[in-house]
Amino acid sequence: MIYFDNAASTKVDNEVIKAMNPYYGMDYANASSIHEMGQLAKESLEKA
Repeated sequence: MIYFDNAASTKVDNEVIKAMNPYYGMDYANASSIHEMGQLAKESLEKA
């Protein structure tokens, strides 16, 4: 199948899904918060 509507929606690469998966369910937090989870999220965001 060839998909011609990437301007509306583009398939996410499997490597991106694999890298992001922990942040959807385990390592989520507000990176602007001062608590530990927030600071870990901030570090991960800056590393990315």
